[in-house]
Amino acid sequence: MDDKRISGYLELFDLPDSFTEAQLKQAYHDLVQVWHPDKHSHNERLRQKAEEKMKEINQAYHTFESY
Repeated sequence: MDDKRISGYLELFDLPDSFTEAQLKQAYHDLVQVWHPDKHSHNERLRQKAEEKMKEINQAYHTFESY
């Protein structure tokens, strides 16, 4: 797996190089609370940004789950 991509995902999730499943889940839930598109339904521009960010968050989460 690409070390640069993993490093970016660790930064996105604010996780150490060695993390537990519980830390991963908590970081994921924290990011969802901030970036979920429904929280930005009042502003189309922000909702679109949130959708893109959630795609990145979900991709990172699924990468770590299979890591």
